[in-house]
Amino acid sequence: MNVFELLILQPIFNVLMFLYGIIPGHDLGIAVILFTILVRVALWPIAKKQLHQSKLMRQIQPQLSVIRKKAKGNKQLEAQMMMELYKENGISPFGSIGLLLIQLPVFIALFSAINVFAHSRADITKYTYDFLQAIPHIKEVVAKPDSFNHMMFGVIDLTKSALSATGWVAVLFFVLAIATAILQFYQTKQLMPQPKDKRRLRDLLKDQAAGKQVEQTDVMAATTRQTMFIFPVLMFAIAVTMVGALELYLFATTLVGYLQQQTVLGKDTEEMEELAAEKDAPAANKGKKTAKSRAQSAKTAKVVQKPKRSKKNA
Repeated sequence: MNVFELLILQPIFNVLMFLYGIIPGHDLGIAVILFTILVRVALWPIAKKQLHQSKLMRQIQPQLSVIRKKAKGNKQLEAQMMMELYKENGISPFGSIGLLLIQLPVFIALFSAINVFAHSRADITKYTYDFLQAIPHIKEVVAKPDSFNHMMFGVIDLTKSALSATGWVAVLFFVLAIATAILQFYQTKQLMPQPKDKRRLRDLLKDQAAGKQVEQTDVMAATTRQTMFIFPVLMFAIAVTMVGALELYLFATTLVGYLQQQTVLGKDTEEMEELAAEKDAPAANKGKKTAKSRAQSAKTAKVVQKPKRSKKNA
């Protein structure tokens, strides 16, 4: 085995095999859903930090507009001021790609594992850890690879795609692909800034051609809104060509990701900023009093400094 197979593919293959071996009915579809939830839970700390960064990026959009106006086309000055703003708010410009960099090899490994189950069952013995063969059903599958159950609920063939399946199963896979694309749309929309001016890119370009002054930030925002529709279309195109097990994984991970995103972005803004800044400024916060403690200290000092009445005045 090469390094990828040894360090990424084999562990993921065996997690999926373990889930498949212990769940009642030994259903590959249920195993894929449980695997998806486990992956999302394991990546939750990274996902949470990424969402904090995204929320802060949305909040500083007005300040970025001010910076672009101040820079007056000086890209070097603009970049310097933007980096200072990011640093002040505890934002990492590349913090949003961390989750993608981790999820991509996981998806590739899962794709390879599903291919083993679907088309190369003779390799099941090669990838299965020895200690997992103590589980009775896994031991049976290793001895007879063709006994592996690739069906979901006993009727849905997860080795077929929306394009290769027939009848109601093909319809089901197409519906699943559409649902995944819709979830992807709303997931992307949640993270995008919502400017007050939501004019279409076409209208902005017409105004610019007519000699009217158009803010570049408005053009960028309009362009970004258009790309928001591209990702769901790509997701749909990818989903319909994949085997059912991978399409199920795409749907499940997008759904769980959307729910996680709803949870984090719905929390208090002040809490999000505090959590996002912990990594960049732990020392700066050390020893600082909270607003409540400062108020209490001021109250105590006022009481202590209150002049006492003299006996003469009494």
